[in-house]
Amino acid sequence: MRKNIFLVFILAFTHSAFCQLQNPSFELWDAGDPIYWQTSNFYDPGTAIQSTDAHGGVFALNLNVVLDSNGTAVAPYAINSFPLTTMPQVLTFWMKGNLAGNNNINVSFTLVETDSAANMLAYGDQTFTSVSNVYQYKFLNILNLAGPSLLGQGNVYFAIGANVGNTPNINSSLFIDDLYLGIDNTSFEEQSKLDEVIEKVYPNPANEEAFMVFNQKKYGKVTLKLYDLMGNLIQEILNENMTEGRYKAEINTSQLNSGIYLCKLTIDDVDYCSKLIKN
Repeated sequence: MRKNIFLVFILAFTHSAFCQLQNPSFELWDAGDPIYWQTSNFYDPGTAIQSTDAHGGVFALNLNVVLDSNGTAVAPYAINSFPLTTMPQVLTFWMKGNLAGNNNINVSFTLVETDSAANMLAYGDQTFTSVSNVYQYKFLNILNLAGPSLLGQGNVYFAIGANVGNTPNINSSLFIDDLYLGIDNTSFEEQSKLDEVIEKVYPNPANEEAFMVFNQKKYGKVTLKLYDLMGNLIQEILNENMTEGRYKAEINTSQLNSGIYLCKLTIDDVDYCSKLIKN
């Protein structure tokens, strides 16, 4: 019910300047909310909070299932409503966290005419039931329902929910960052990277932290470990079952001595290695 009421509100809301999705990397905040976003904090404070556990930049959005004043678990959401004059093809973003019980994360995009008819021009919707402890790249295709028309009102929506007959679990928490809305600009070079297991380790050399971007081809066990040149295990960064997708794992290098290290990514007992230099 809250979602429906809120969607009616945002469809009537427009910014003074015509624009694309604003604050897509959640770097701008004011009074506990990301600027240009409406969140469930309006009803239940603490459901959508600022986090420094970011994919890029300084901040990310952290959605949390919390208990309201009556002790009932409430589903967190975040909505961005904005004027849009072009027809987008995809919505992409990075996400990580934990979906407890039968919880899921719903992501949707709508583009609606701003005249009295309010015809829907484009739509995309997907529900994810599996997430990881490291950031994963997510891709939402947008279906074009009509040709060029009047100025449209774009709406991007994220919400943690539960299957029918279940309630949100207070252990569910998600981090969302670095959204892109627009044309599908996946180039041949980018597609070639997706065919690789380890895309890159960067920055390399590293100081405080480094990142490994890798591709999981199918559901299976994934571990990521860091070794010195003597073969000693320095860190176990990742050890979990993961679904198919593109991921970015963080490697804390702040306490390492200067030198050369080996990053070993193991997927279903097959090893993939990359060198990491610490300054």
